[in-house]
Amino acid sequence: MIYLSLDTNAILDLCFRVYPEQTFPKLWEMLDDLVLTTTIKFCVCSSVLDETQSKCLSFEFDETTLEDFLVRFKVNIIDRDEVGNNILSIRTKLLTYPFSATSPHATKDEPDVDLIATAQKYHTNGYVITGEIGFIGHQWETFNARRNQRIKIPDICALIGVQSSSWLQLFQRYNFTLD
Repeated sequence: MIYLSLDTNAILDLCFRVYPEQTFPKLWEMLDDLVLTTTIKFCVCSSVLDETQSKCLSFEFDETTLEDFLVRFKVNIIDRDEVGNNILSIRTKLLTYPFSATSPHATKDEPDVDLIATAQKYHTNGYVITGEIGFIGHQWETFNARRNQRIKIPDICALIGVQSSSWLQLFQRYNFTLD
């Protein structure tokens, strides 16, 4: 089984913006099958869930759709305190690189690091699902940041050895098609 730690935007994309069930019912059936066969397990850190609920309010999304998603797929809600040591470890590692030392990821409590720490909890079976695209990859030792570049979730995942993927990559992994 793989444990998929979901980013706020990944949840919003799946439930509301890109892959809603009304538009992609077969996709949701495939996800049902993957969960029922214990191939995948969705996980959400409590801080990510709080952020997602807040975004639902600000975008005026129907919160019952989010609640239905959480119940339907028996999403594990991981309390932030449960992954606190992982959070501190990630932030400490980010502080060792000049271009990331001042990043909110390193200096503030923020859901992106919690998301990654949640996947890290499951060791090699933990994955992050995000819509972000990284630019550093595994080049942390030689990377020269430009002034306005913000560190992305896949970059931090690469730094600490957590796998990250987009929804599209996950769907391709399980051969989802629209026939």
